[in-house]
Amino acid sequence: RSDERSHAGIPPLTRYHSDMGPARRAVIGFVLIAAVVAGVSEQRLRSDVDELGKRLVGIASEAAGQLDGAVHETIRSEADADSIGFVRLRDTLRRVQDAHHHLLQGADIYTLRSVGDDRACAFVVMTNPSAFVGAPYTCISAADSVWDGARAHTGIYRSPSGVWVSGFAPLLGADDSVVAMVEVDRAADDLVGNRLRNLLIALILGLFGGGVLGLLPGRLSFVEGPRKA
Repeated sequence: RSDERSHAGIPPLTRYHSDMGPARRAVIGFVLIAAVVAGVSEQRLRSDVDELGKRLVGIASEAAGQLDGAVHETIRSEADADSIGFVRLRDTLRRVQDAHHHLLQGADIYTLRSVGDDRACAFVVMTNPSAFVGAPYTCISAADSVWDGARAHTGIYRSPSGVWVSGFAPLLGADDSVVAMVEVDRAADDLVGNRLRNLLIALILGLFGGGVLGLLPGRLSFVEGPRKA
């Protein structure tokens, strides 16, 4: 048949054989299967985190829509924590928190005011049992656009207080300018646990699949098509 192809002016096919040993098949199988399973699992986790972030943004927007920006501007120091305005705003945040307690799992909601450059902020109103009005806080970069009136959320991130996913919404004043930011946090320990569990599952499936491929007898062969001149 090679002679027939030569007479027809077609380059002959070249056949290759590869005796891939069981150990090599097992390693390749493990790497491929583990990589595919881990990749699919990570993509699904990222989708879940993104959906959670959007829900937190929705809660932050709900809270911002119920807060009076003008009253919020009167809360400036710890001395204002007993004022009628502070109590009213805090009670509003707590009602929103209670309405979404299944999702928030006890995490607090609070507002932050920008007090300078380099993301310097200060706490204003919070759902925590004890108030800490004016306490300094460095806002994370994911919230930068909120000061321009946008809404935003994070992925999974770590802070000194734990692992979180957060949603942000702007709080508008009487002139519709951004006077503060509402932040809604949700602990992400379970999501981190899911990531580790998915990685373990990928490794187990990779080991199993690689082991099966290593036990299969066989000789790999393939045919290379005609090469261009």
